[in-house]
Amino acid sequence: AVNMSPKSMGLGLPNFIASFFSPIKIENTCFGDSTHLFLTSADGDSIISWDFGDPASGAANTDTGVSVFHVFTAIDTFDITIIEILSGGIVDTIYLTVTIVGMPVITLGNDTLLCLGDTLILDAGNPGLGYSWSNGSSGQTIAVTDSGIYSVIVSNGGCKNSDSINVSFINCALLSIPGISVPDPSICEKFCVDYTDQSTNNPTAWIWTFDGANPVTSTLQNPSNICYSTPGAYDVTLTTTNVYGSVTTTFPGFMTVYATPLPPTISQSGLTLFSSFATSYQWQFNSLDIIGATNQTYTVTQTGFYTVFVFDSYGCSNYTSKYVVISGIDDPDGASGFIISPNPSSGVFTIEWMSGLPPGVVSIKVVNTLGQILFSSAENINTIPWKKEINLNNLSRGVYFTEFKMENDFYKKKIMIMRP
Repeated sequence: AVNMSPKSMGLGLPNFIASFFSPIKIENTCFGDSTHLFLTSADGDSIISWDFGDPASGAANTDTGVSVFHVFTAIDTFDITIIEILSGGIVDTIYLTVTIVGMPVITLGNDTLLCLGDTLILDAGNPGLGYSWSNGSSGQTIAVTDSGIYSVIVSNGGCKNSDSINVSFINCALLSIPGISVPDPSICEKFCVDYTDQSTNNPTAWIWTFDGANPVTSTLQNPSNICYSTPGAYDVTLTTTNVYGSVTTTFPGFMTVYATPLPPTISQSGLTLFSSFATSYQWQFNSLDIIGATNQTYTVTQTGFYTVFVFDSYGCSNYTSKYVVISGIDDPDGASGFIISPNPSSGVFTIEWMSGLPPGVVSIKVVNTLGQILFSSAENINTIPWKKEINLNNLSRGVYFTEFKMENDFYKKKIMIMRP
């Protein structure tokens, strides 16, 4: 209490000395803004300190001066304390409440092309706030049926935000509608396809996007050699443009890519080769298909590289090769006195007759498995044993037959030619 004697007072004491403390103004209370707080007419000799009631801001929670700025850390209400030390040492304190509100977030979308007769609903979101549309509407949504630029301002207290969108209506019957085709939309891993444009109304520009492929994009009308290396289902997107505008269409899961089956294994028992199980098979000899060799097993007839291609139910394939050496030489028409050595040979071998052959003229031929004559000679045998060297090193490796023919006798032996 203060003794006023001998004077008197008709008013009670205020909770602060209003005549000394200057009015306070606040600007920018939107979250994320720098809020401005200031005294409009402070005593020039006063010392003023601020506590913003925002401990999450750390050292920035306090400041000094007539005009201060603070970025509040949340959308919330904050209790601010201002202490002013006036000239003469008088101290006054005021408590102030500031509410920080969120800035409205507006997403009207991208500029839009629509067909005549369609209606587009634009929604500014942020239910319960204030709206001001460029067409004069004050609701959260508007219905658009005419071309134009539409904008909206959304107000949350003193916080405002805006967005706009350009809406165009055209005669869609004149647009180019994207259409695509490929020879087969189901392919095997690591295969490539050619795309054909089948769009309507004479497009003049194309933008392709091939998910999961290489290349990913193309601007050609008919892109070719688009390759897929990973199994899966992939979208294809095409944008076509003509003089009336552009249309984008996505074809979901248009391409299906199947995995390559695992390489088969080849096992051997005698002269028979066995492939691991598959849906179907094709055997090759020295990289050429063997006609009719489409079973899981194949019996070899000559030394060389044997390959089996296996196919799964989708038609995807893989292969394995094996080099097979036939070490035993069968004698199709045995003649015990007739020797070929070495056998197998590099192409140069000796024919030797040890016994049982009467003197006379003998015809000697070397033929392949198709019966084609690769070497022939007529020899006059007068003495036993008899031998002759034959040089066939120009022949490829494989199985051949040596035939001996006399007036009343015929003999045949197999000869194998092997070279690296």
